[in-house]
Amino acid sequence: MRVSDSSKTFLEAFEEVSCIDIDEYGRKKLNIYMMRTNANEFAYDALIDKLIEPMVDFSVSRVTKKKLASVPGHLVKKAREEFRKIEENKGELGELLVYCFLESHMNAPKILTKYELKTSSNMYVNGSDGIHFLKLPNGNYQLIFSESKMYQAIGSAISDAFESISLFKAELSKDGSYKPGIVFERSLLNSHLEKETFSSEDTRFLERLIYPSKNDDEEELVVDDAFAIFIGYEIKIADEEKAKPADVFRAELKQRIEKYVTSKKDDIAKAIADNGLVGHDIYLYIVPFTDLSDAREKVFRGLLK
Repeated sequence: MRVSDSSKTFLEAFEEVSCIDIDEYGRKKLNIYMMRTNANEFAYDALIDKLIEPMVDFSVSRVTKKKLASVPGHLVKKAREEFRKIEENKGELGELLVYCFLESHMNAPKILTKYELKTSSNMYVNGSDGIHFLKLPNGNYQLIFSESKMYQAIGSAISDAFESISLFKAELSKDGSYKPGIVFERSLLNSHLEKETFSSEDTRFLERLIYPSKNDDEEELVVDDAFAIFIGYEIKIADEEKAKPADVFRAELKQRIEKYVTSKKDDIAKAIADNGLVGHDIYLYIVPFTDLSDAREKVFRGLLK
């Protein structure tokens, strides 16, 4: 299995600001990105352009893609219908963005997204946003469960994201009652494989990733659970900043974003420890948006038109 071709140009909509280690072993990464700018504003139109094709792979199951392969116009229409359900169920643009970062930046193919996992409309608010896998340089594997938060305040997004992951891992709701989580999602994922258009070889490989096992004919797979988080936060850009020459504006904005997000490193480390997640590899992506609510609506409109 490999990542979809549609996600390969996604990163062209961004500038990489910085990548720093949160822990001493490099197991927890903070990746800071900034959207490209045009005339001293974030280029949301460029982002929309780079999201249209990944939206299809994100929101349409492999079965549906196979059925509609000969009529690409219908495939895009179906993708827009499915993606519209995010908006109707108050999902976040971050679900699509974390999928794209995992595929394009980490080369971690998706196994299933929440659309393929859903068993009812309630599945839009339960569980992870998606599941990917990653082969590590040492030959071991990770199952990566994704989470996304888009809040005005970055601190609230950080704390809520790690709390959500902790509860998901423990299969608990905030009030301490049972809520389907990581164990349930593994079983749901395993039962869903036969409904997809995986080859028999890929199906067997994925089954072994979900529930690692060994027999005489197969090499043992070592698999650990990991988490990926996308956080979008709101940044204010004053008119006097926009009035500066474009190259000066870009350089200063990039420096400002790096300084601000990097200053949250200790808060992130504390949230990881407080939520009992120190044993997991964690991949964190943080991107600022101007007028977050308006930006989200603009991107949705652009993808759905």
